[in-house]
Amino acid sequence: MKKIAIALGLTVLLLFVFFAGTGLFPFLEDSYMKDGRVHVHKPVLMPKNIPLLKKQSLVFFGYVGCADICTPRMHEIATLVQQYKHESKRNDLDVLFINLNTMSTTKQADLFAKSFHQDFMGVTLPKNQLIRTTSMFNAYFSAGLRDKNEINHTQHLYLLRKDANQNFYLRNIYTKVPYDTKTILDDLIKEEE
Repeated sequence: MKKIAIALGLTVLLLFVFFAGTGLFPFLEDSYMKDGRVHVHKPVLMPKNIPLLKKQSLVFFGYVGCADICTPRMHEIATLVQQYKHESKRNDLDVLFINLNTMSTTKQADLFAKSFHQDFMGVTLPKNQLIRTTSMFNAYFSAGLRDKNEINHTQHLYLLRKDANQNFYLRNIYTKVPYDTKTILDDLIKEEE
């Protein structure tokens, strides 16, 4: 069963890489992959119970208590935010942790996110909103094969930008881990110019 899941995942990834920009997959329109990031300019409708977000936001999908993926990635994101604030001298970036475990609360998700950086925000969405949101972001998650308390999920980091009309656009998806800090910082600073 695990081999089938891995084969399916690799097949989807290969389709994604080979057919990006061909128009065969609508979610890939106006996007291309380069240097471990997918450039996208796609509007996203954020759920109403998401906290008010600043002009730029980094979004990460994970779950409360995830140690093997979320913990190292959230530490990387915290370091990235500190570097951004230092280099840009700005405080206009939010980090939103979207909890994939609908059985835990927003308070638990927020505490988990804040354990990595005091300014991070965490939310738990109702199942229907979570499915809609992960679909808009092209994020993957599924129940663990061996442990029912575990959730398999992507490690991608998503860059959102809010325009003057308060509409959100998914700008980049960072797929390379560990994250390419220089690339992400350049994108964040460039977005603000």
